[in-house]
Amino acid sequence: MSLSIETKRLKLMPINESHSSALHHFWSDPAVTQFMTIDPFETIEQTTEMIAFLVKKMTEGEASRYTIQLKNTEEIIGTCGLNYLDYQNNRTEVAYDLGSAYWGKGYAFEALSGFVEWVLQEQKFHRLEAKIDPDNLPSIKLIEKLGFKKEGLLRDYEKIGLHYYDVFMYSKIKEPENASQ
Repeated sequence: MSLSIETKRLKLMPINESHSSALHHFWSDPAVTQFMTIDPFETIEQTTEMIAFLVKKMTEGEASRYTIQLKNTEEIIGTCGLNYLDYQNNRTEVAYDLGSAYWGKGYAFEALSGFVEWVLQEQKFHRLEAKIDPDNLPSIKLIEKLGFKKEGLLRDYEKIGLHYYDVFMYSKIKEPENASQ
């Protein structure tokens, strides 16, 4: 699944091991990982292992992950991707993270608006899901701004460490081709 998305300020590129240092900075930050399904990484080896896992999943066609980069400097500011690819039912789940230094600047909306459109149109998925911790108000606001609809609360749905957490399920359904006519 190759990706070619550029926005006014950003570009999305497939994740690879050379991104370890930049991503370790984010994935070791408790503020960034607070609502992710990982504990903050303590070593660069953990980050490298996660990237290898994500690259393997991409190679096997089971998931995808891309870095979000500033177009003018190629600085990595976060990632976005798809946690699973259900081709039988034409659905997938979007996931994303952004370094805390880049919060509140519109980067997540800019990256995800292009990415979501690409997933629904170019990749031919019918349903795009997002699972969000009920306490993650900025992510809820972002996903709603992108046109996702809340479907409900999934109780004790995700396990992080020894604890189970509730999540809200959001979805965005691809508009029919003739919807504007």
